Amino acid sequence: MKHTIIACVFGISCTAGLQAQNNEWRARTGVSLKVPITKKLDAKISHQRSFEATDHFKSRMNSVGIRATYELDKRADVVAGAVWLQNPRRNSSISKVFAGIRYESRLGDWLAWKNGIQAETFSRPTGKFKHRVIISSKIGLRKRMDFLNLSPSVGYALYYNIGGKDLQYYDGNKRPAVKQSPDGFHRGRFNVTLSSRVNKHLSLSLYYFNQHEFNFIAGEYRRIHVERPNGKITRRFNNYNAAGITMNITIGRNGTKPVF
Repeated sequence: MKHTIIACVFGISCTAGLQAQNNEWRARTGVSLKVPITKKLDAKISHQRSFEATDHFKSRMNSVGIRATYELDKRADVVAGAVWLQNPRRNSSISKVFAGIRYESRLGDWLAWKNGIQAETFSRPTGKFKHRVIISSKIGLRKRMDFLNLSPSVGYALYYNIGGKDLQYYDGNKRPAVKQSPDGFHRGRFNVTLSSRVNKHLSLSLYYFNQHEFNFIAGEYRRIHVERPNGKITRRFNNYNAAGITMNITIGRNGTKPVF
């Protein structure tokens, strides 16, 4: 049965990749350091870099993040943190703070279904949002496989944008109608992850995700990808594929035990 899950995960990944084969590709690398503070609280610092895989691997984004996770019980936890992002191409930077809650349900003896909701607010408005809410869901194995301590998972995240820079909308006669922020569900990410625990201190995660933007349940004057009277598009859909690897390190007292 486990081999069936792995086959499904990779099958879905390949299908998504073929459906979005005309989109650009990006590559990501990252490293994180996790420190267990107590039995229920841990802290993590992370660094990530993103490159344009289809444009000579030019640097696109660098980020540094910190987060704290507190376990409410064996199936639920809360998380909060901050991220600082830099765009080398535009020589600009932005930061965000976030908080969320996650809950895990068991699907039989060997599958886990994790659902969560996270709220984010940014230091300044972007073209598409100032705040956003992310609803996520992921299915994976409850226990790692014997082979390379592997743990595959597949998930989806839906983004609700709030605020952002006002966008000019036009009526049916192509005359200015309303100028306001494009609030609504405008982004989704399908993701596949394959994690391998090398030892108690180190694990590696290989992942793929497909980002696709849309106007889902959006009113006429809350849409993105809006055509102006001259035929040009404002706030284009930002669709792309990404593949990456992250090295996760855990360090505690006497190995991986909580500091306190």
